[in-house]
Amino acid sequence: DGTVQVYNVLDHLKTAILMLADGVVPSNSGEGYLARLVLRKTFRILSKLGVGLDVLHKLLDLQIRYWRDLYPSIRRAEQYIHEVVEAEFLKYSELVERAPSVVRRYLAKGPVGLSLEEFIELYASHGIPPEVAAEISSKLGYPVDVPREFYSVLASRRSRAPIKRVEVVPVPEDIAKAALSLPETRRLFHEDPYIREFRARVVAVLGDYVVLSETAFYPEGGGQKPDTGVLEVGGVVLRVVDVQKVGGVVLHKVDREVPREYIGHEAVGRIDWDRRYAHMRHHTSTHILLGVLRKLYGDHVWQAGAEKEVAKGRLDVTHHKLPTPEEVERVEREVNRVINEARSVVSRFLHKYDAEKLYGFKLYQGGVPLEPYIRVVEVDGLDAEACYGTHLRSTAEVGGFKIVNVEKIQDGVIRFEYVAGPQLAEYAAKLESKIREASKLVGGEISERLPKLLKELDDLRRRLQEYRDVAGRALSRLIEAEARRVGERCLLSTVKVEFLDEELFREVL
Repeated sequence: DGTVQVYNVLDHLKTAILMLADGVVPSNSGEGYLARLVLRKTFRILSKLGVGLDVLHKLLDLQIRYWRDLYPSIRRAEQYIHEVVEAEFLKYSELVERAPSVVRRYLAKGPVGLSLEEFIELYASHGIPPEVAAEISSKLGYPVDVPREFYSVLASRRSRAPIKRVEVVPVPEDIAKAALSLPETRRLFHEDPYIREFRARVVAVLGDYVVLSETAFYPEGGGQKPDTGVLEVGGVVLRVVDVQKVGGVVLHKVDREVPREYIGHEAVGRIDWDRRYAHMRHHTSTHILLGVLRKLYGDHVWQAGAEKEVAKGRLDVTHHKLPTPEEVERVEREVNRVINEARSVVSRFLHKYDAEKLYGFKLYQGGVPLEPYIRVVEVDGLDAEACYGTHLRSTAEVGGFKIVNVEKIQDGVIRFEYVAGPQLAEYAAKLESKIREASKLVGGEISERLPKLLKELDDLRRRLQEYRDVAGRALSRLIEAEARRVGERCLLSTVKVEFLDEELFREVL
C-alpha cells in the first residue's frame, strides 16, 4: 500500500535525521552501519514509488522543520544531513546498477537460490539490499523471499562490540605481572612536561626494565610515542630505548640487563628533549586540528585514530567526504590562526562526572577512560579532551602547521597528516629539492616548461591515435582478405603478422 510506504519513509527519515544530528557518519561498522541500513531501506522504498533525489530533499526539509525545535542539534546539523543523505543516495544508485552481475555470480554457485548467509554477504560485502537481491534472483529464474530475520541478524552482528577495550602493552607477560605488584610511579611528565632532567630512586629491576619512584619519561600511550634518553645509576649510563605503562607503573626498557643491586640507588634521568618537544608540538597541534575540524564541519567529526611522531602527526576523523584542496587550505589557515593567537593550553585532573558536566561527552575523542579521575587538556576557547599526553603551555609554541596529506582510508574516515615546528622547515626543504629535480628533468622553470610539455604530449597522443586508426583499418582489411567460412556461422582467418599493439588487435577482432 502506497500510503503505508510513505509513512515508512517518513519514519525512517526521522530516525536517520536524529542519528546524523547526533554526529553519526554512515559507514560499514558500528552505529554508522545502522545509519546506512536505515537510509538504504528508505531509498529502496522511494525507488519502488518512483521518487528521486529532488523529492527526497523535500521530504528531508519537511522532517527537519518539524523536529528541529524539539531537537536543536538537528538545526545545527541541517546542511550536514542534506549532504550525507544525498551522498548515500548516489552510492545506493550506483550499487543498484551493478547489483545484477554480482547476484548472478552468487546464483552460479548452486541451484537452490540465495541463503540467509548469502543475503547477508551480499549486503555486508557489496551493499546490495536483500529486496534488490531477491528481485534480481526472481527475474533470473530463482524465486526467493527475503529471510524474515535478515535485518535483526545483520544489525546484531554489526552493532556487537566489546564493552571494554583492553590496551595491549608490548611488555613480556611475566614482567607486566610483576609490575602490577609495585607502587604507582609518580608522573613528573604530567606535573611539568618541560622537565628534562630529574632524580629518582630505583624501585625495581626486572631484567632490562627499570622501575623508578618517579619519572619524567613519557610512556607510550594515546597515540604519542614514548620518550627515549639515558638513566645514570652508580656511574653507569643506561640508554632508555622504550617506556611503557602497566597500570600505574612506568617501565623503562634499557639497552642491557641491569644488576639487582641497583635497587634503592639514586638514578639521574635525562630525556631526549628534541624528540619530546617534537611530540609535544605534534600532540598539541592534533588537538588544535580536531577542534578546528569540528568547528568548520560540525559535531559529527570525531577522532577515529591518531599518532604523534617526531617527523609528523596523523589524525583520522569521521567525515562523509574527502575535503577539497580549498577546504584543506581553509583548515590550515584556521589552525595557524589559533597558533598565532598564542592561546593557553591547560591540563588538569577532574572527576569524570564533573568533567562531563563542564564539557560534555565530546571529551572522549580517544575513547572513555575507566578511571574515576581523568586528565583534561583544554585549548582555550577551542577544544577540551580527556588526554594522557604531554602538551605545550601555549599554542604559539607549535610554531607553524602544514597539512601534507589528506586521504580517505575507509568509508566515513578521513586521514590528515601534518608537520609542525622545525619539521615544517624540513618539509619545505624536501619540497624545494623535489622542485629543483623536476626543473632539471623538464629543462627549465616548471611553471614555464610544463604547459609546453603538456601541449606537446596532447599533440603526440592525437597523432598516435591517428596512426592507430590507419593501422586498424589496414589490419581489418588484411583479416577480411584472408577469411574463409567454417560451418554456417563462423569465419576463420589466418594472418601472420608482427603486431605489438595487442589492444588495437583485440579492438579490430
